[in-house]
Amino acid sequence: TFRFMLFAVLAASLLTGCKLDTGSETAPKPAVRMPASETKAETPPTPESAAQKALAAGSGNWSAPAPTPPRTPLAGLRANFEKNPAATDADKTLLDIAKHQLARGELESAAQSLEGLQEKFPLSPLYTESVFYRGLALQAADRHDEAWISLRSSLSKETSPERRALLEASLGAVYEMRGEPFPALLSYARALRSDRIIFGKKILIGRIEALAGEIEFHKLRSATGRFAGTPAGMYLQAALADREQQEKPDKAARNDAPPKSAAEEANVPMAVYSGRVGIMLPLSGALGAAGGRVYDGIRLALRHSLAKYPNLRVQLAVRDTKSTAKVAAELIEKEKALALIGPLITEAAEGAAQVANRLETPMLTPFSLRMRMRPDFPWVFRNTLTNRLQAQGVASYAIRYLGMRRFAVLYPADRDGIELTDAFTQAVENLGGEVVKIVSFPENATDFRSQMLALGGMDDRQLRRRKRSLGLGRSDPYQIPLNFEALFVPVRHEEAVLIAPQVLFYNMRAVRLLGG
Repeated sequence: TFRFMLFAVLAASLLTGCKLDTGSETAPKPAVRMPASETKAETPPTPESAAQKALAAGSGNWSAPAPTPPRTPLAGLRANFEKNPAATDADKTLLDIAKHQLARGELESAAQSLEGLQEKFPLSPLYTESVFYRGLALQAADRHDEAWISLRSSLSKETSPERRALLEASLGAVYEMRGEPFPALLSYARALRSDRIIFGKKILIGRIEALAGEIEFHKLRSATGRFAGTPAGMYLQAALADREQQEKPDKAARNDAPPKSAAEEANVPMAVYSGRVGIMLPLSGALGAAGGRVYDGIRLALRHSLAKYPNLRVQLAVRDTKSTAKVAAELIEKEKALALIGPLITEAAEGAAQVANRLETPMLTPFSLRMRMRPDFPWVFRNTLTNRLQAQGVASYAIRYLGMRRFAVLYPADRDGIELTDAFTQAVENLGGEVVKIVSFPENATDFRSQMLALGGMDDRQLRRRKRSLGLGRSDPYQIPLNFEALFVPVRHEEAVLIAPQVLFYNMRAVRLLGG
């Protein structure tokens, strides 16, 4: 129809003629919770019932076994902590409380105890141990997004093959519950790499076989090659053989091919038509500058369209507003708009999208990063890169064009930072790379010393001390050995200008910085 043809021309021009720079929408950080003072009667579970509780606690297919509870009773540990929460061994007391709670199947309480340890004792030698157990507890409690961060962080530091296998298996369950079968299969396969017997091995094999039947053919072939000669390899090879019998390679290639580009259908000559395009943008207030840039881009796009199609007659019906469903309805019903551009932010766009879809009017939002694109809303479009697409682009560029394979991540502990870290890590692993370290920093941080040291950096005094220990003089060249080639820092430019100099200050000079 003409409405879609007109809309496609403006959208295509917007893609090349308008660049939008806005802040990201973030969710508030949850408050830290200390362990609850529960008074349940203590009936320590048997080892068998502990394992059963751990497996049954979450809705996933695999959960780690519960740890053996400490000898000191739970009531005694709680009394000691409440009596002196600043004692020198208070961090160990909190960890022991959490182990008791895990053994009893009290997953939420255990996660709270471990979070309290991390918040109260960030420099504790038990901090890494608390991250390990908290990741397992969160996964079993079905808190998958939070579990992912703890599990990935623990995996980047863990050296024990048995514990790495538990972390990989838990990550697989997290990916699977989030509807991501390929990363789940890779994690399960890595869990089976350990030459030690892993808890729930039969369950993992069953999940690998099931997922091998769900993923795309070319991904199964890639995974089979990657894990050839490993315990998971034989199951993947068998699944690949079954799939090859079911579908020929040429058919599989067609199934995996991307759909035909809509641009081919939109790029057709336009006849003589006229109409209005509704513009819903904030042209004043906090978002006025961003809205003004988008409006400039729209006018530039219209100018290009009129030059290409001289017979086109288009008017812009503009509303200076943060945009609501009422404004969208007014533009469509009163102004007879053939298409809508805007709003900017997710909350406003979702309301306008309801109206545009109901009245079958194309709507293009230039930003609205968090708006869920619904298959039952065929009239609603978005012209922006999501966090996942941005992270995938950075990973692809670093691996395919820069030839890098090992990465670290320094991310802000907010919603965007977590999403970008998650997506970047998955993309790196899918492309054959590895994320070896993941370090977070609080929102609004300005000093990144602890994060730089956690990444492996050294200030000048520490560097001089290291050189002396190696018998080197002050002027002798020395480069800090790091186990990663690039550092992914998914932040806005305001934070990037604070972080980049500190990377150099802490003498990590051989590291490439990647933005997101």
